[in-house]
Amino acid sequence: MYLSLNVNVYEWLQTVREVVDRLDQYRGECDDSLAKHLRRLTWLESNPAAVITLTGIPIDAIRFKGLLVTDDLVPMQFFSGSQISPRDVVAFNHLADALK
Repeated sequence: MYLSLNVNVYEWLQTVREVVDRLDQYRGECDDSLAKHLRRLTWLESNPAAVITLTGIPIDAIRFKGLLVTDDLVPMQFFSGSQISPRDVVAFNHLADALK
């Protein structure tokens, strides 16, 4: 299995405003962090031969799952209309369940 993960640590954020500002980078607009994550995932899914060449992993052993992993639950997981499924925004302590 090959994972495209975007891991974010929010524990250093002190105020609600800092959390909101950080989440604003994950709207999937233009060149924000979510848009970059989605482009990487699209490239991986569209270029399996390159992934095989780079990793040496046979295609039948690769399962692409693009997750945005956070250190804790964040409001985005309940945000409707996002370009990423709320199921793909996962707190680190729930990562094992998300990979099943």
